[in-house]
Amino acid sequence: MAQVVLDDDDGLACDFMDDMSAQVDAYFKTDECNLPHFFSWSVGYGFVFSGSERPALYLHRYRFINLGLTILARPQEKNILAIDHRNAPRRFGATVDTSKAMFVRSLHPHNDSRVTVSEKWMEILNWPEDGDVDARFPFLSAFADFT
Repeated sequence: MAQVVLDDDDGLACDFMDDMSAQVDAYFKTDECNLPHFFSWSVGYGFVFSGSERPALYLHRYRFINLGLTILARPQEKNILAIDHRNAPRRFGATVDTSKAMFVRSLHPHNDSRVTVSEKWMEILNWPEDGDVDARFPFLSAFADFT
């Protein structure tokens, strides 16, 4: 059984399910297939908007972020909501994909996550014209002219 976690005001790329399915299939074909096992897509975007300025998009990395973090386990084993998402993947094993941005974390005045833009975040200038952002996160285009 695969369980995926995602916060209510964040999003995943439109190809997340295909990518996740391929990763799980590939893992089942390895000799190291032990359960539970985690899958993490650690590259994504921080989407910052306040309602009074043009939204900003930042590329950032977070190894075991709770956005799309997936656990592959037997039904009687671990539950994705009952684990320490920063440490459980280290203890049980994880596949970490850094090949492409896979999530959008939203930062807005009503966000209950305690996240702020840091010096490690790289701003994506002119993000509405970025082909990859538009193709894989098409819902962001609704905010391109939002102020």
